[in-house]
Amino acid sequence: MTFESLKLFITQQMSLSHVYQPIMLKTLLEHDGKATVETIAAEILAQDPTQLEYYADSVRNIGLPRLC
Repeated sequence: MTFESLKLFITQQMSLSHVYQPIMLKTLLEHDGKATVETIAAEILAQDPTQLEYYADSVRNIGLPRLC
């Protein structure tokens, strides 16, 4: 993705209403404008503390002993 195509996407195509868009843009910039949907999704998940809490609760519900 060139600078001009990224600029066009940001200014004319992308909806600025979603809270995850800064993470998506950061991921694209860090990967020279190319990132898979899975890579972007993983970055969003890594930055979302509510999802971390959700999965931590799921693991606790399985009954695993605490390691820490």
